[in-house]
Amino acid sequence: MRQGFTFITRELNSQINYSLNQKWLTRGMLVWNSQDRNVLFNLRLDYIYRPGDDLFVVFNEPHLYGDTSGLLNRPVIVKLTYSLARWFTERLYFPKCEKPKNIPVSRGTG
Repeated sequence: MRQGFTFITRELNSQINYSLNQKWLTRGMLVWNSQDRNVLFNLRLDYIYRPGDDLFVVFNEPHLYGDTSGLLNRPVIVKLTYSLARWFTERLYFPKCEKPKNIPVSRGTG
């Protein structure tokens, strides 16, 4: 490291988590960084359609500020998680059986 070189950076990170109900979760995050001169806004929606299986929709919006200010990009990301263990368990180990037909029971005489 060079002698007499000073490095200062500041970063602020804030987030809010909110549950609309037991199946819909949201998270909003705001990050400011003085070194990279950017501000990032992130919003994540999480829909739990079955325990262990989720659908995520993530929206990012990074901005530069200062001399080269402006919007960098605006990606929207969708992610689906599905439990393969449940699929294998339901189909291979415990296949659905047909209902037994009504078979007349013979009663012993005697």
